[in-house]
Amino acid sequence: MKHQITKDGSTVIVHLSERLTSHDRGDFDRLVSELMAARPGQIEVNLKELAFMDSAGLGFLLTLREQAEAGNASVLLVDPKGEVRETLELARFDTLFHIVQRTTD
Repeated sequence: MKHQITKDGSTVIVHLSERLTSHDRGDFDRLVSELMAARPGQIEVNLKELAFMDSAGLGFLLTLREQAEAGNASVLLVDPKGEVRETLELARFDTLFHIVQRTTD
């Protein structure tokens, strides 16, 4: 997993790229801590450049959502593509997260 963080007002934007798998547990936990330290009102997770996510990656997003809610922040998933979009759809993450498509495939 590679990531980049930017801030736009009370929104913290994290761009994830490459793969989000069980091997990324430690890195993702540190990322969540960094995001929550910024005390965001919203966390926008841009998935446009994420090529693959396994079930552990889904769990990581759930952990992020739980931490965000505990800090009174919301999580928005943006531009999932290909396999990542299919994985989110199969897991019915649209019932747990607000997911938006700002760009087309």
